[in-house]
Amino acid sequence: MASTSFFKSSGTSATLSASFASSVESVAASALAAASSASAASTSETNAASSAASALSYKNDSFTNKQNAAASQQSATASENAAAASAATATTQAQSATSSASTASSAVTTTNNVVADATKLALNAANSQFTLSDGSTTGFSALHYQTLTAANATSTAADAVSTAADAVSTAADVVTTTADKASALASKNSATTSASTATTQASNSSASATLSSQWASKVDGIVASTNYSSKAFAVGGTGVDGQTGSSKDWAVKTNGVVDSSSEYSAKEYALGTNQSVGSAKQWALGGGASYTTATAVAGGLYSAKYYAEAAQSAASSASGSLTSFQAVYLGSGSSDPTSGHTSGDIFFNTTVNKLKYYDGSSWIAIEAIDGATAGFAIAVAIAL
Repeated sequence: MASTSFFKSSGTSATLSASFASSVESVAASALAAASSASAASTSETNAASSAASALSYKNDSFTNKQNAAASQQSATASENAAAASAATATTQAQSATSSASTASSAVTTTNNVVADATKLALNAANSQFTLSDGSTTGFSALHYQTLTAANATSTAADAVSTAADAVSTAADVVTTTADKASALASKNSATTSASTATTQASNSSASATLSSQWASKVDGIVASTNYSSKAFAVGGTGVDGQTGSSKDWAVKTNGVVDSSSEYSAKEYALGTNQSVGSAKQWALGGGASYTTATAVAGGLYSAKYYAEAAQSAASSASGSLTSFQAVYLGSGSSDPTSGHTSGDIFFNTTVNKLKYYDGSSWIAIEAIDGATAGFAIAVAIAL
């Protein structure tokens, strides 16, 4: 507390002295409060500096994260482009696969039509007219005609047996006297003979039916003499395969010869690679199993594509040679050129009717020596 000795010595009242003392105490309290506020302000300043440092750190981290995000975006774009390229490649490969599948499907359809037509010719149901795969050819199968033969034979046999039975019954009915018995016996014998004949005919008809069936569908050997069935000649069988060859083999076989004379199928000659004379496809594109243009097809000869490319190359070479010659040949005239020419150029002088070449300083006439035009050879060599 502030001293009050001043007020005592000067005679100041006690009230004024007390008021002054209170003011001094208030000032002291305000000073303490100010010091406390200053300390708090210093602390706040320190905290603000720390917050600023943290904010700068966050800013740097944010910038780094932004750079990383940009790099990630670039990587994602590169991956997206690579994926698009892979998708395009996959689409191209899918289109190639679809084209190959279409070609294979066409070949399978052709083969199936040949087999189906052969089957119709041999085994189509009796009394059922067929139409071949070309959409216009119609007819009945071998089985149909076999069935008709068997039915007719059976009907004939049954009629003969019935006739014989009727004859026996009639003979028995009319035998009423001794004289008639002899006649009846003769009729009976005749009827027995007819019945035997009918049985024989029935047996023959059955044999014919069996033979008809064999002519239609037998595939395990000959039917009669050296001939084979319709089915064997259509789709193959013992004795036909590798000998005369079936219709099917002549059409589509590509794994060897069709008959005993070492001939191949239509398909093999069209696009196969087994025969030594070359298929149509090889003669068109190139030899070997891969139809390579640079591979000979047969007998040292190459495909049409090979010779076409060779002709194109020769034409290009000839065009180049002509261009080279035209670059040095200056044409013709009544006097030698005096400008615009260089060493090796060629010119035909119509006054002396001689071909000349320029040697770098003068025009030299090309003269024949011992029958050979040496100068011309030199000029052409220079030109080419």
